[in-house]
Amino acid sequence: MQAEKLRTQQNTNAAAKPAAAIRQAQAGKAAPPQPQKPRKKISAGAVLAIFLLVVIIAAGVLVYLNVGGLRQMLVTYLQTGLAAEGETEAITAAELEQKQKELDARAAELDAQAERLRKKSKELNDKEKELNALETQLALREEAVANAEASVQQAQAAQDDLEATAKIFAAMDSKVAATAISGLGSVDDMVALLLKIPSDKAADIVSNMEAKLATKVLSEMMR
Repeated sequence: MQAEKLRTQQNTNAAAKPAAAIRQAQAGKAAPPQPQKPRKKISAGAVLAIFLLVVIIAAGVLVYLNVGGLRQMLVTYLQTGLAAEGETEAITAAELEQKQKELDARAAELDAQAERLRKKSKELNDKEKELNALETQLALREEAVANAEASVQQAQAAQDDLEATAKIFAAMDSKVAATAISGLGSVDDMVALLLKIPSDKAADIVSNMEAKLATKVLSEMMR
Protein backbone atom coordinates (compact mmCIF):
# COMPACT_ATOMS: atom_id res chain seq x y z
CA MET A 1 0.00 0.00 0.00
CA GLN A 2 2.72 2.45 0.98
CA ALA A 3 4.78 1.42 -2.02
CA GLU A 4 1.93 2.22 -4.34
CA LYS A 5 1.51 5.70 -2.81
CA LEU A 6 5.23 6.39 -3.24
CA ARG A 7 5.11 5.42 -6.94
CA THR A 8 2.06 7.64 -7.48
CA GLN A 9 3.84 10.66 -5.90
CA GLN A 10 6.98 10.08 -8.00
CA ASN A 11 4.90 9.95 -11.16
CA THR A 12 3.16 13.19 -10.21
CA ASN A 13 6.50 14.94 -9.61
CA ALA A 14 7.87 13.69 -12.87
CA ALA A 15 4.87 15.03 -14.73
CA ALA A 16 5.12 18.40 -13.00
CA LYS A 17 8.80 18.97 -13.92
CA PRO A 18 8.25 19.19 -17.74
CA ALA A 19 5.31 21.56 -17.23
CA ALA A 20 7.45 23.84 -15.05
CA ALA A 21 10.24 23.77 -17.61
CA ILE A 22 7.78 24.72 -20.36
CA ARG A 23 6.47 27.65 -18.31
CA GLN A 24 9.98 28.93 -17.60
CA ALA A 25 10.84 28.74 -21.29
CA GLN A 26 7.69 30.64 -22.22
CA ALA A 27 8.40 33.26 -19.56
CA GLY A 28 11.93 33.65 -20.85
CA LYS A 29 10.67 34.23 -24.35
CA ALA A 30 8.00 36.71 -23.26
CA ALA A 31 10.30 38.89 -21.10
CA PRO A 32 13.87 39.29 -22.41
CA PRO A 33 16.52 40.00 -19.76
CA GLN A 34 17.05 43.73 -18.90
CA PRO A 35 20.55 45.22 -19.28
CA GLN A 36 22.38 45.91 -16.03
CA LYS A 37 22.91 49.62 -15.11
CA PRO A 38 26.55 50.78 -14.90
CA ARG A 39 27.77 51.44 -11.38
CA LYS A 40 28.48 55.11 -10.50
CA LYS A 41 32.06 55.91 -9.55
CA ILE A 42 32.69 58.02 -6.41
CA SER A 43 34.49 61.28 -7.25
CA ALA A 44 37.72 62.39 -5.57
CA GLY A 45 35.94 65.36 -4.02
CA ALA A 46 33.39 63.10 -2.38
CA VAL A 47 36.16 60.85 -1.07
CA LEU A 48 37.98 63.90 0.36
CA ALA A 49 34.78 65.20 1.98
CA ILE A 50 34.11 61.79 3.55
CA PHE A 51 37.71 61.62 4.78
CA LEU A 52 37.51 65.09 6.35
CA LEU A 53 34.19 64.24 7.95
CA VAL A 54 35.67 61.09 9.44
CA VAL A 55 38.70 63.07 10.72
CA ILE A 56 36.45 65.73 12.30
CA ILE A 57 34.27 63.09 13.94
CA ALA A 58 37.37 61.27 15.22
CA ALA A 59 38.84 64.51 16.59
CA GLY A 60 35.54 65.32 18.32
CA VAL A 61 35.45 61.87 19.89
CA LEU A 62 39.05 62.22 21.07
CA VAL A 63 38.34 65.63 22.61
CA TYR A 64 35.14 64.40 24.19
CA LEU A 65 36.88 61.35 25.71
CA ASN A 66 39.84 63.57 26.77
CA VAL A 67 42.36 61.14 25.32
CA GLY A 68 45.87 62.08 26.45
CA GLY A 69 44.61 65.32 28.04
CA LEU A 70 43.61 66.56 24.61
CA ARG A 71 40.61 68.48 25.95
CA GLN A 72 42.75 70.47 28.43
CA MET A 73 45.35 71.13 25.75
CA LEU A 74 42.65 72.48 23.41
CA VAL A 75 41.18 74.72 26.15
CA THR A 76 44.66 76.04 27.01
CA TYR A 77 45.39 76.73 23.33
CA LEU A 78 42.13 78.59 22.85
CA GLN A 79 42.65 80.66 26.02
CA THR A 80 46.21 81.52 24.96
CA GLY A 81 45.04 82.52 21.48
CA LEU A 82 42.25 84.71 22.84
CA ALA A 83 44.64 86.35 25.32
CA ALA A 84 47.17 87.05 22.54
CA GLU A 85 44.42 88.44 20.33
CA GLY A 86 43.25 90.69 23.17
CA GLU A 87 46.79 91.96 23.71
CA THR A 88 47.13 92.60 19.98
CA GLU A 89 43.88 94.53 19.94
CA ALA A 90 44.99 96.52 23.01
CA ILE A 91 48.33 97.36 21.38
CA THR A 92 46.60 98.28 18.15
CA ALA A 93 44.16 100.56 20.00
CA ALA A 94 47.05 102.26 21.85
CA GLU A 95 48.95 102.74 18.60
CA LEU A 96 45.88 104.17 16.92
CA GLU A 97 45.31 106.57 19.81
CA GLN A 98 48.95 107.69 19.69
CA LYS A 99 48.71 108.11 15.92
CA GLN A 100 45.52 110.15 16.34
CA LYS A 101 47.25 112.41 18.86
CA GLU A 102 50.18 112.91 16.47
CA LEU A 103 47.78 113.73 13.63
CA ASP A 104 45.89 116.19 15.85
CA ALA A 105 49.13 117.90 16.86
CA ARG A 106 50.23 118.07 13.23
CA ALA A 107 46.86 119.50 12.22
CA ALA A 108 47.11 122.14 14.97
CA GLU A 109 50.61 123.05 13.80
CA LEU A 110 49.44 123.36 10.21
CA ASP A 111 46.52 125.54 11.32
CA ALA A 112 48.92 127.80 13.22
CA GLN A 113 51.20 128.05 10.18
CA ALA A 114 48.21 128.85 7.98
CA GLU A 115 47.15 131.59 10.41
CA ARG A 116 50.65 133.07 10.42
CA LEU A 117 50.74 132.98 6.63
CA ARG A 118 47.33 134.67 6.50
CA LYS A 119 48.52 137.46 8.79
CA LYS A 120 51.74 137.83 6.83
CA SER A 121 49.78 137.98 3.58
CA LYS A 122 47.53 140.67 5.06
CA GLU A 123 50.55 142.67 6.18
CA LEU A 124 52.09 142.39 2.72
CA ASN A 125 48.82 143.47 1.12
CA ASP A 126 48.65 146.49 3.45
CA LYS A 127 52.25 147.36 2.65
CA GLU A 128 51.53 147.04 -1.04
CA LYS A 129 48.55 149.37 -0.70
CA GLU A 130 50.70 151.89 1.17
CA LEU A 131 53.39 151.69 -1.50
CA ASN A 132 50.82 152.13 -4.24
CA ALA A 133 49.43 155.19 -2.43
CA LEU A 134 52.94 156.62 -2.04
CA GLU A 135 53.68 155.94 -5.69
CA THR A 136 50.48 157.73 -6.65
CA GLN A 137 51.37 160.72 -4.47
CA LEU A 138 54.89 160.76 -5.86
CA ALA A 139 53.56 160.64 -9.41
CA LEU A 140 51.21 163.54 -8.64
CA ARG A 141 54.05 165.55 -7.10
CA GLU A 142 56.30 164.81 -10.05
CA GLU A 143 53.53 165.92 -12.36
CA ALA A 144 53.00 169.09 -10.33
CA VAL A 145 56.73 169.82 -10.34
CA ALA A 146 56.89 169.22 -14.07
CA ASN A 147 53.94 171.54 -14.63
CA ALA A 148 55.52 174.17 -12.39
CA GLU A 149 58.81 173.88 -14.24
CA ALA A 150 56.97 174.17 -17.52
CA SER A 151 55.12 177.22 -16.22
CA VAL A 152 58.38 178.76 -15.02
CA GLN A 153 59.97 178.07 -18.38
CA GLN A 154 56.98 179.55 -20.17
CA ALA A 155 57.04 182.59 -17.88
CA GLN A 156 60.76 182.99 -18.37
CA ALA A 157 60.32 182.69 -22.11
CA ALA A 158 57.56 185.28 -21.97
CA GLN A 159 59.77 187.60 -19.94
CA ASP A 160 62.60 187.10 -22.39
CA ASP A 161 60.27 187.88 -25.28
CA LEU A 162 58.90 190.88 -23.41
CA GLU A 163 62.39 192.25 -22.73
CA ALA A 164 63.38 191.74 -26.35
CA THR A 165 60.22 193.53 -27.49
CA ALA A 166 60.86 196.35 -24.97
CA LYS A 167 64.32 196.85 -26.40
CA ILE A 168 62.83 197.16 -29.88
CA PHE A 169 60.25 199.74 -28.74
CA ALA A 170 62.91 201.63 -26.78
CA ALA A 171 64.91 202.03 -29.96
CA MET A 172 61.89 203.30 -31.95
CA ASP A 173 60.59 206.83 -32.21
CA SER A 174 58.34 207.66 -29.26
CA LYS A 175 55.29 208.52 -31.44
CA VAL A 176 55.66 205.38 -33.51
CA ALA A 177 56.18 203.31 -30.34
CA ALA A 178 53.11 204.93 -28.73
CA THR A 179 50.95 204.08 -31.73
CA ALA A 180 52.21 200.49 -31.79
CA ILE A 181 51.78 199.94 -28.04
CA SER A 182 48.30 201.45 -28.12
CA GLY A 183 47.32 198.78 -30.63
CA LEU A 184 48.00 195.92 -28.19
CA GLY A 185 44.43 196.15 -26.94
CA SER A 186 45.19 195.11 -23.33
CA VAL A 187 46.21 197.72 -20.78
CA ASP A 188 48.02 195.00 -18.76
CA ASP A 189 50.14 194.09 -21.78
CA MET A 190 50.90 197.77 -22.39
CA VAL A 191 51.97 198.23 -18.77
CA ALA A 192 54.12 195.09 -18.78
CA LEU A 193 55.91 196.26 -21.91
CA LEU A 194 56.41 199.86 -20.72
CA LEU A 195 57.87 198.59 -17.40
CA LYS A 196 60.64 196.90 -19.39
CA ILE A 197 61.49 200.11 -21.24
CA PRO A 198 63.70 202.72 -19.53
CA SER A 199 61.58 205.17 -17.58
CA ASP A 200 62.41 208.31 -19.57
CA LYS A 201 61.68 206.57 -22.86
CA ALA A 202 58.49 205.07 -21.40
CA ALA A 203 57.35 208.57 -20.29
CA ASP A 204 57.82 209.91 -23.83
CA ILE A 205 55.84 207.02 -25.29
CA VAL A 206 52.93 207.51 -22.81
CA SER A 207 52.88 211.27 -23.52
CA ASN A 208 52.31 210.49 -27.19
CA MET A 209 49.27 208.28 -26.45
CA GLU A 210 45.69 209.49 -26.37
CA ALA A 211 44.91 211.20 -23.08
CA LYS A 212 42.24 208.69 -22.01
CA LEU A 213 44.42 205.65 -22.76
CA ALA A 214 47.47 207.33 -21.19
CA THR A 215 45.48 207.88 -17.99
CA LYS A 216 44.55 204.17 -17.78
CA VAL A 217 48.13 203.07 -18.43
CA LEU A 218 49.53 205.40 -15.77
CA SER A 219 46.93 204.22 -13.25
CA GLU A 220 47.95 200.59 -13.78
CA MET A 221 51.63 201.42 -13.60
CA MET A 222 51.19 203.17 -10.23
CA ARG A 223 49.55 200.17 -8.55
